[in-house]
Amino acid sequence: MILVSKAMQKPASSRWRKPVLRLFFIVLAVSLGVNLHSYFVVQTSMQAASNNKDNRAFEEWTSLIGFIAYLLDKANTNFEVEDAWTLSRTTEGVSRIFTSSLESAGGSVKNLSSEITYAMVWLTESTNAMYSGNQTGSVALRELEPAILVKIENLTANIRAIVTSTNIGFLHKNFGSLSQWLEENNLINLLIDRCEEIRAIGQEIYGYYFG
Repeated sequence: MILVSKAMQKPASSRWRKPVLRLFFIVLAVSLGVNLHSYFVVQTSMQAASNNKDNRAFEEWTSLIGFIAYLLDKANTNFEVEDAWTLSRTTEGVSRIFTSSLESAGGSVKNLSSEITYAMVWLTESTNAMYSGNQTGSVALRELEPAILVKIENLTANIRAIVTSTNIGFLHKNFGSLSQWLEENNLINLLIDRCEEIRAIGQEIYGYYFG
């Protein structure tokens, strides 16, 4: 009877192992499925959203600097520069949206990020200098000096070169990264050069009034 009892106990022991193993494999399969869904669907969707945000911000940036160039081309007095100065501060904020992604891309794209940042800072500083000059107290109306008008012409020529060369159309419909798009269209070095010029001219204008 003892031998029969042990024989009967052995199958009972294996009976509970099979459901446990089956449950283990089910949990493993579900976990793998969740991770694959996260990687291929959720992360892909998040990356596409991030790319779209950068691409739209870049579109907005080129539009804004193009309008700043338009305002500066028409300016003959300091008061006519005020709107360009106000808009340039907005443009600085817009550029920060996509320059952080360019920064993380590394290489020459990272250099472009720095040059865009410096160019926007000095565009703001130079338009502020043209508007307020070195006057103290309230700002009075005055004609822009001939030397400044020449610098404005050089400044806007470089801004228009950026707008014309990008010719982006509907970049936001491209779901790739902005850095990849810039590389594929051979725009990185061109934009770096133009931004360096904007920075240098902006510093000259600022130095004209405060140097």
